[in-house]
Amino acid sequence: MLSSQTGLAVTYQSPTARSSRPHLISVGSIGRFIRPDSVVLGTGVSSEDVELEARARYVSVRGPVTAALVARSGGPSVESFGDPGVLLRRILPVERGETNGRVALVRHFTHIGVPLTLPESMDELSVLKSDPTAVRELVERLNQYDSVVTSAMHIMIACHSYGIPCLLVTFEGMESSVHGSGIKYRDYALGAGLDQVHEPVPVPRDLRLLATDSMVSLERVSDAKLDEVELAVADAVAAYHAASSAE
Repeated sequence: MLSSQTGLAVTYQSPTARSSRPHLISVGSIGRFIRPDSVVLGTGVSSEDVELEARARYVSVRGPVTAALVARSGGPSVESFGDPGVLLRRILPVERGETNGRVALVRHFTHIGVPLTLPESMDELSVLKSDPTAVRELVERLNQYDSVVTSAMHIMIACHSYGIPCLLVTFEGMESSVHGSGIKYRDYALGAGLDQVHEPVPVPRDLRLLATDSMVSLERVSDAKLDEVELAVADAVAAYHAASSAE
């Protein structure tokens, strides 16, 4: 995202790594790792039982739930919202044409070992993609399907970027396997300007019992929201350069 928007190389750093230099922190429920030298871009929280670093430079957050927690922690008022993942359709423009009549399943990485039975009409795609070429291939494949069933929030966000009918699920007996209290779903939806909050639906491990056609929903994040998130990316990069120059 940052590389495509700025043309600059990006070096990944673990959110738990020690650092005393300015850095960008973006995407995901990693607000608890924000430090005084962080420049925050679209980050969120997975629960409200944390205090966020008030001295960081907050350009944007995922949504109003995170913004309220920033304020309660003594931080600034943040008014720019949106998970940067919604920019996918601008970063990787893929035309969604005639689809293949099938359903794609993409699991959250914590669900990879869960035994499932798939219907004949469903194909499983792996979420474990990090190379830019592999990510593009995954996006292209998702756009070939009639709909997507996923337990990974950011696969749902990718679907909402392109306008792919999607169902967010969790598997029976695994409801607490993904970290957090569930507030991130409302935070994301409100921050992305959606009318509906999409929370995981518990489904049986025999997915042949799933009435997919009647359960999926179609969302497409507006161009106005994408403009807002793109502006936040530019502002965050500028803030990072300013902080680095001031060292």
